[in-house]
Amino acid sequence: PADPQASLNLCVDINPLTGLPPADPSLLERRPMAIKISNYPRAIRPQYGLTLADQVFEYFIEWGNTRFIGVFYGNDSKQVGPVRSGRFFDEHVARMFQAFLVFNYADPREWNYLKESDLYPYLVIPGCVDCECPPYFVSNSSNLPDERHLTNYFDTTRFYECNAREGVNNSRQPIRNGFFSELIPESDTQVQRIYTYYSVDDYNYWEYDAATHKYFRYQE
Repeated sequence: PADPQASLNLCVDINPLTGLPPADPSLLERRPMAIKISNYPRAIRPQYGLTLADQVFEYFIEWGNTRFIGVFYGNDSKQVGPVRSGRFFDEHVARMFQAFLVFNYADPREWNYLKESDLYPYLVIPGCVDCECPPYFVSNSSNLPDERHLTNYFDTTRFYECNAREGVNNSRQPIRNGFFSELIPESDTQVQRIYTYYSVDDYNYWEYDAATHKYFRYQE
């Protein structure tokens, strides 16, 4: 029988979120970051940092649109975003990965709920102007009308220095995730495309590329 006290990280040099060795093994000796990333308006695309996230969740918000949460653990990114506001759903991702939840403010209903929970020490929102901690910065994009919501970015490479100064618990967490294999499951059908439809404005598909053994995402 399995020892319930045993570490859930069966191999310390393998990222439990990807099944792959990390770029730097020391990156696994910390908490992950779950960062809210905008998907609308379309003018903010291409977003920064999504390809460096270990896992990305896309979920429906309102007005027929979706938003991303990128979970960063085995990689860092100097620019992630645009970072957007928090939602009630984010709590599930933050707890699942025992992660810092990085977002750009929130509606008072969500904010009051989150700050009164035990997640409060791990909530990361913009601080005062020109503060180094946490490391948010505003891009100099001139074609976006809403600077407060659409031009805030986050630098994960500087965030852990901030934690050290603030004395926040940033120790490695016992994260358990999926099981990975390079073997292709047996099937009579080969899937070349996977379609996802959220609304008449928000739809995409993933297409398999045999040369790289990856699926690539195409939106609208």
